[in-house]
Amino acid sequence: MNNSIMRKVCFTLAGLMPCAKTLSVVKAKSPSSKRPLPLGEGWGEGLANTLRHPIPFFFSCYASRPHPSPLPKGEGNKKPTYRVFLGALGAILILAINATPQTPGQKQADKEYEVGAVLWQQSSGEHRALAYQAFALAKIMLDRDLRINRRGKLRRAIVVDVDETILDNSAHEAWLIKNHRSYNPQDWTEWCNRAEAGAVPGAVEFLRYANSHGVRVFYITNRKEIEKDGTARNLKKLGFPEVTGETLLVRTDKDSSSKEPRRLGVSGKYHVVLLMGDDLNDFAEVFEQSKTVASRIEAVERNRAQFGAHFIVLPNPMYGHWEDAIYGNNAKLTEEEKAAKRRDQLKAN
Repeated sequence: MNNSIMRKVCFTLAGLMPCAKTLSVVKAKSPSSKRPLPLGEGWGEGLANTLRHPIPFFFSCYASRPHPSPLPKGEGNKKPTYRVFLGALGAILILAINATPQTPGQKQADKEYEVGAVLWQQSSGEHRALAYQAFALAKIMLDRDLRINRRGKLRRAIVVDVDETILDNSAHEAWLIKNHRSYNPQDWTEWCNRAEAGAVPGAVEFLRYANSHGVRVFYITNRKEIEKDGTARNLKKLGFPEVTGETLLVRTDKDSSSKEPRRLGVSGKYHVVLLMGDDLNDFAEVFEQSKTVASRIEAVERNRAQFGAHFIVLPNPMYGHWEDAIYGNNAKLTEEEKAAKRRDQLKAN
């Protein structure tokens, strides 16, 4: 609930409570001036038995105060206005809670389906093993190129994606889950500029090894210009080599979300030994143009010889264009519609 609305409701209740003391109450059966009247008896009964939500703490405390002394003679036929008063206050509070406005970034999102993916990324030995395996294979292929292409005229280069390829953002994904928030640009930019992402296992060691052999590393990412400084600080803090304005290529308005112009800019001046990423769109335009589940799989089959030789894929079960394909690349779907799409895509015997 919005804090300002909560304060207003509480202040209103605080102002009304003293007035309640003047209200008449029906005399309970065999009252005791020292025994609190339990909820479910007398004027607390209506509130306890009719409200769907738990009774707020300050209501229960007020309702359980010592029962008023017996009414003066002739006053016992008055209506139970105390019960009505408390019931009305409870209804007001519940309506205020349910009517609290929320911004898109604060919208309650069902993120439970992502828990397994984030836990796997953070807790499984398998994720770490696959990352080490990917960078070990990359080293083998780099060493092979260093032996075979000794007389190449162009300087060697390796192109890497950033998120979930060399930087691990699972902490941000976990934060979104715990706070029931969907991905949104504001939270993402704040996370990027905090420069707190960890390194994917094996990433720093491999890229430092490559750089020590004269290979230039290019970091091609779809992070935005406003996130570039935080990204550079994050990479440098973790020890990644040669992070400069020339090698860290972020997304610009000119090339939209496509990485192809930036890849072509590098390949026109360097001998690109490897491309590394967690998403097919990190490797070639053919994958960027494949928008459906079927077409993406078909594109992989057509280019299968590239994987392990020129393309090295890192695991990322948390998000990616694979998920966009399931949703039909429709960013306007509700959480319920997305859940239905995911279930429809399941294949069972």
